[in-house]
Amino acid sequence: MVKGRKSFRERLNEMVGTLRKEIIQGTLQAGDFLPSEIDLSRKFDLSNLSVRKGLQTLVEEGYITKIPSVGNQVIEQFKQQKCHIRFVYPADLEESVQISSLLDQFEALYPHIEIVRIAESGGDYTSYLRSGLQEGQVDVALLSDSVFYSLTAEQDAAAYFAPTLPLEGQYRMLAQSFSQNEHLYASPFSFSPLVLCYNKSHFREMSLAMPDSSWTWSDLAEHAKLLTQPNTKYGFYFYTRSRNRWPLFLMQNGVEAPRDHEGSIPQCVEQIKDGLNDYRRVLDGPMLFPHFLANAPLPLTPEALFAQGKLSMIITSYFHLNRLLNLQDIDFDIAPIPRGKEAKTLLITLGIAIANRSQNKDEAALLAQFFTSYDSQVGLRLCTTSIPALRSAAELEGADMAFSRYTMYRDIVPTYTSLKEMGLSSEKLDKIMEAAQLNWSMLEDEATLNQRLTDILT
Repeated sequence: MVKGRKSFRERLNEMVGTLRKEIIQGTLQAGDFLPSEIDLSRKFDLSNLSVRKGLQTLVEEGYITKIPSVGNQVIEQFKQQKCHIRFVYPADLEESVQISSLLDQFEALYPHIEIVRIAESGGDYTSYLRSGLQEGQVDVALLSDSVFYSLTAEQDAAAYFAPTLPLEGQYRMLAQSFSQNEHLYASPFSFSPLVLCYNKSHFREMSLAMPDSSWTWSDLAEHAKLLTQPNTKYGFYFYTRSRNRWPLFLMQNGVEAPRDHEGSIPQCVEQIKDGLNDYRRVLDGPMLFPHFLANAPLPLTPEALFAQGKLSMIITSYFHLNRLLNLQDIDFDIAPIPRGKEAKTLLITLGIAIANRSQNKDEAALLAQFFTSYDSQVGLRLCTTSIPALRSAAELEGADMAFSRYTMYRDIVPTYTSLKEMGLSSEKLDKIMEAAQLNWSMLEDEATLNQRLTDILT
């Protein structure tokens, strides 16, 4: 009996949801009549009484009106009703993925939906998004895989997001970034590996060979020293404390946080320390890295300084390469990240997620579908340096390339590693860096560092 009631309710919800979606999408327009109650009864395997109950829901929601002896008609006033969707996204991605342009296009396509645009620039997007989701103040969110992992590391993803279905034609490696318990909770929208961006003119001036896939960090340090010119430019720079940068050195030392086998914690501690030491050696190299610029705000970001010719090499992503897109006097290109013990780079994936507490899930789903549609993904490919999640859009034949090695991302797929694969949330990464800094500052000894790292992993 329980199973039967559930089956009935699922069929009823399917009927109401299908009709509502067809009205919202315009398949059924204002003035159109719905299929007859008999046809709906047959299509969704429901009794006439159940069909009427479902149609009454649509009447109460303002989608249709009942005309006695005629039928159920989509009301003329529906198109004038405004549904407000609260869309949250990191402000620094505005330019990278053309968010405002996409939202403008969406509102033109669906005039009855108005997007409340919430660009968060406070610095801790994870905490901001967590609070908004818990309080029901978010309908749709643009988030990275690292934010998703931090939110769901100790909390079921279903508490925050509505499950969605995988989309055909997307790069298959991306779906795992937003999956939990075999369910997908965000639709991949765009992605990027970390890459080494370099000023080709600087290398030519010094008669130096350009970076390639054989480079180690020692090779980078050697070239950076030669490229550095006091009072003019530095050879190398990146945001040292960014969670999307420094964990590279942990990945390249094989760090994978223990999950079910406690015996590997000591080994992981040693791998983390090796990675931290590699990171420190790169930063401590004389005359190659501008320490006093560490994590400086605009206009002193790595990309901004690179655009001014003050840096020869930076670690960046395809997203941030958009800041170099229209430069006339900087001849740049990209190469794979230098190798550590292993050849790995960090994969950053952006996804569109529907909040589980949204009261407008159908309209929110339309926005998610629009962002991942072929037209939107092609627009992303043609107007930005960001890589679309849809393979056919990313590999569009005949499309201009912003820089000669744009397609390099395909060659280095085997080196992609996510923070989720490494098993370290943002909170744990912050604690690891805090422990390292206390040790490097000689405020705590090696034994204390070991204990701190063990506690973080336990």
